Amino acid sequence: MKIKYLVLAVLFSAIEASADDFALFKWVEKEVLSSLSREGFTLLLKHRPLVAEDALGLFDLQLSGHAHKGQIFPATLLVEAIYPTAAGFLRLEKGSCLYVSRGAGTWGPPIRFLASPEVTVIELVYEGTS
Repeated sequence: MKIKYLVLAVLFSAIEASADDFALFKWVEKEVLSSLSREGFTLLLKHRPLVAEDALGLFDLQLSGHAHKGQIFPATLLVEAIYPTAAGFLRLEKGSCLYVSRGAGTWGPPIRFLASPEVTVIELVYEGTS
């Protein structure tokens, strides 16, 4: 794939709170992403690691956080049931990928158990000729 440039799409919305609201957000996500050029590498920044099926193939890599890999076991099991992955890299359909960071902080009590923190460094390398 010859990529001319990087397309950065940042989606943040307070309407991610409920299942009904997520249906609306998925529609907005598809509309926004489908309006972008596919000539570039589309990097989608999205707080929650929810993936809208209609948006698959409209982005190359989604970077997310939010889940803290569950932070405290057994919450990890709940997080793994809600999101496609609690942490790490996942190849999705139609050429899209998802990376979920465990994060460096905490939510609620300032402890982590069986879900160590991380600071992630992602390096995008252009492999074409100039």
